[in-house]
Amino acid sequence: SGCSSLSNATLLNGVASIGYSAFSGCTSLETIAIPDSVTSIGSSAFSGCSLLKIDTLPDSVTEIGDSAFSGCAGITTFTVPDSVTSIGAEAFFDCTNLKDVTIPDSVTNIGANAFSSCESIQILGKVGSYAEKYAAMNNLPFHDFDSWQSIEPPALLPEAVKGYAVFVEKYKQRFFRLWGTNMELGK
Repeated sequence: SGCSSLSNATLLNGVASIGYSAFSGCTSLETIAIPDSVTSIGSSAFSGCSLLKIDTLPDSVTEIGDSAFSGCAGITTFTVPDSVTSIGAEAFFDCTNLKDVTIPDSVTNIGANAFSSCESIQILGKVGSYAEKYAAMNNLPFHDFDSWQSIEPPALLPEAVKGYAVFVEKYKQRFFRLWGTNMELGK
C-alpha cells in the first residue's frame, strides 16, 4: 500500500487473493500480472492506482471487492470474467475514463455505486441478466451483448483490421467502439 514508485508488478502463481488495500495508493502502478490462482480481489486492493491499465481478470476470480478499483483512471474498458458472481460496492467508483464494462450473466450481485462517477460508462450484458437490471436501477446505458455477435467486418477492410475482427470474438464491444471512433484505417 502507498508504494508510489512501483510501476509494474507480477504476482506469483499460488497467490489466492489480493487482500485489503494491497496496492492502494500505488499511483505509478501501470500493469500487474495476476495469476490464475487468484480467486478474489479484496476491498480497496487497487484503490487510487490512477495509472493502472487493466481490462480483465483471470477466469479464476469469483469476487471483486468493495472499492477494489476505485479511482483507477487508467481503466478505459473492462470485461468481468464469467467466473465472477459478485462486484462490490464502489468497485469501480471514480474510474473517470471507464467507458465500457462487460458483465456476464454469472454476476448476481453488484454493490451500491459500483460505477458511480464513471461519467460516460455503458454496461454490456445479456438481456434479462442482473447487469441489465442494475443498469436500469442506476439509469446507466445498457447494450445487449448478444445483439453484437452478428457484426461482421466489411470485405474491403485492410488485413490488419480483418485480424482485429478475429480478436473481437472474445471482446466484441471493442469492435463496436472501433466503428464509433475517428480512427483512420488506412488504405
